[in-house]
Amino acid sequence: MNKRATASFAREFREMLEKDGVAALERFDWAERFRELGFEMDCGNSYENAHVR
Repeated sequence: MNKRATASFAREFREMLEKDGVAALERFDWAERFRELGFEMDCGNSYENAHVR
């Protein structure tokens, strides 16, 4: 998992949420973007394995 790509995505995600609020979640396929970064629907375990431990 690329930490720079994850950080870039996080900044973009935050900016969209600050600008559009929850409506941003409906306009973009955020789940697909998470999958492209290597995250899985696993209660945050893939994130913790990549960045916390």
